[in-house]
Amino acid sequence: MNLLNWHINLNKLDFKAYTIVMDKKLCQNKKLLKKNHYNDIYVDMVMELLEKINLNQFFVFRLDRSLPKRDRKKLTALILKNPKIKVDKLKIFHDESSKYLGLKFADLIAGSCFQYFERGNSKFIDIFKDNHSIYFYNKSNILK
Repeated sequence: MNLLNWHINLNKLDFKAYTIVMDKKLCQNKKLLKKNHYNDIYVDMVMELLEKINLNQFFVFRLDRSLPKRDRKKLTALILKNPKIKVDKLKIFHDESSKYLGLKFADLIAGSCFQYFERGNSKFIDIFKDNHSIYFYNKSNILK
């Protein structure tokens, strides 16, 4: 792929991306961050995003292996027992992001979102905005 025209090739892909964002400056989120470990918040955010996008067809859910093993097991168990997620149409993997193009693509989207929300730079997020949905995470408590 010609790196100078990567954005043209990206727009030719048939994909749908979803992002959930937490505004750490909001009062309730500050409280949440003080009361909970960030891995518990991450797991809750993943669960909320999966419930919001409500996938009802077969999909492979591949996450990077950034969570400790205990939290990966917790997340997998929560997904499998969630009645809002069609378990028979789901495969879950926790892998190293360096080994999978899809995870690298997710990192690209996450980096683009970071640039937009933290730095006000929409240059990258604008490239795939028609294929991307953003949800906002705002909670005062999470279930453990």
